[in-house]
Amino acid sequence: MWSLRFADVGSSQDRFERQLEETEWVRSRRFATDELRRRWAIGRGAVREILAGYLGVAARDVAIVPRPCVACGGPHGKPALAPPADGLRFNVAHTGEVLLVAVASRREIGIDAEPVGRGRPLASTAHSWLAGAESPALERVPIQEREQALLRLWTLKEAYLKATGVGLNAELRDVVVRLGGEPVLQAAPAEPHPERWLLLPIETPDDTVASLAVRARADESRTPQVVVRAFEP
Repeated sequence: MWSLRFADVGSSQDRFERQLEETEWVRSRRFATDELRRRWAIGRGAVREILAGYLGVAARDVAIVPRPCVACGGPHGKPALAPPADGLRFNVAHTGEVLLVAVASRREIGIDAEPVGRGRPLASTAHSWLAGAESPALERVPIQEREQALLRLWTLKEAYLKATGVGLNAELRDVVVRLGGEPVLQAAPAEPHPERWLLLPIETPDDTVASLAVRARADESRTPQVVVRAFEP
C-alpha cells in the first residue's frame, strides 16, 4: 500500500498532471473547485505512476478502465486495469490531506480512509448504518474511544464494499462486522463466504483512520502481508 500527502507534492504537480489521458482531464474539470480538481488530478497521476512501477511501462500507458457496474452492468463500475494487466488489482482512498493506494496481485482489494474529525458526524447518524448486532458491541466500548471505534467500523465496511465493487449500491447496515482484536466480516449481501475476507486496520500518517479489505484465496493458510510505503513525489 502507498501513501502520499498532498501537501508534499509541490512542483511535482505538473508531472502528475502530464500523466492524464484526455478523458481524465475532462473528468477533472467537472469538480466544483480548483482544489478538488487539483487533488483529483494529482491522485490519478500518482496512481498511474504507482501502477506503472509494477507493470514496467510508462505511466501514460497504464490502461485504466471501468468494470461493468455490479448493479446494472453499465460501464461505470470499479476502476481496474485493462487486460492483460488485470491480474494486478488496486483501489484508492483519500481524505483532504492524504491519498492511499492499495495494490494486490490476483485478489480483490478495497481501502477506505476518513479524517478523525468525521467521528462525531458519523456518531450522529450511526442508527442509519449500524447493523443490529453492532450497536450493543459499541455500547461496551469506553465512551472516550467510541468515536474512533465508529470510524474504524465505517472504514472497514466501506473498504469491503469498495473491494467488491458494490459501493453505494448496498446499505452499510447490511454489512456486519465484529470489532475486537481482529475485525471479522460476519455477513454481507450476496456473500456466501464472508470468512474469506480479511479486514485489516491500517496505520496511516496524519489524523486519519484507514482500513483495508482483502479477499483471501480459498487455499490460503496465512494472512497476506501488508506493507505501507510513502510515495515520494
